[in-house]
Amino acid sequence: MNSKGFTLLEILIAVTILAIISTLTAININRSVKFKNKIEQDLDDYAAVRDALIIMTHDINTGFHWVDINAELKKQLAGSTPGGSPGASPPPAQNTTSTSMGEIVPIEKLTSFEGDADSLYLTTLSHARTIINTQESDQAKIGYYIKDVKALHGGQMTKALMRSESTVLDGEAKKGGKETVLLENIKTLKFRYMGGDDKDWVEKWMSAETGDDTQRNKFPDAVEITLATERKGREITLSTMASIHDTNNDLLASFSPNGNTTPTGSPTATPLPTPIPH
Repeated sequence: MNSKGFTLLEILIAVTILAIISTLTAININRSVKFKNKIEQDLDDYAAVRDALIIMTHDINTGFHWVDINAELKKQLAGSTPGGSPGASPPPAQNTTSTSMGEIVPIEKLTSFEGDADSLYLTTLSHARTIINTQESDQAKIGYYIKDVKALHGGQMTKALMRSESTVLDGEAKKGGKETVLLENIKTLKFRYMGGDDKDWVEKWMSAETGDDTQRNKFPDAVEITLATERKGREITLSTMASIHDTNNDLLASFSPNGNTTPTGSPTATPLPTPIPH
């Protein structure tokens, strides 16, 4: 007589095989989920660093360097006259303005570029007015630097990339401004500056209060930015180079000593005006 069904041993073997398959499947699923989370973290961190660089690049592209053409032409004429000394220091600026605090500041000192290896302050035309009829223009002074802050999630201390902005040009690039956290978990923030006749890269650029003729009252041609973040042991590093679209460094280069040519060399034409900072 034939018996039907499975023996106890067969059932135990089947259950053991099923348990092994289930365990291996769970391990593979768990690994896949962890790998997916790491990829998403990397993509999020990469996008955050990229977005921060985009904002920084836009501010640098619109760097605002104001030059008083008439005052510079007068300096050239004074240096070319018999009583003038071409090697002498230019006379102090006559055009001044008053800040909101009542301070008198020469107009040409309201726009500046002050960059170190780990911080950058400059005047730009990147400000966007968000409230109608507010007394603001597109002029602003912008700063980028690292600061210890509390993390948005978790509350622990972290190094953050800060962006400061002030719509008041007062001749002090590092003073005041509304701070905004652009990016947390910063590991590296590094700037380099390219300019001058030799177009060399330097670690520092100061357009004001400097004895370097290649930098005094001039903006660099371009800025190299390196930004790196580190979160949960994973590091993202990106670099970019941002050019300043209108440095105004060579605005007078094509003017003749008598001041009767335009920047393009056309005779007898009137020099084009430049916007005045306020």
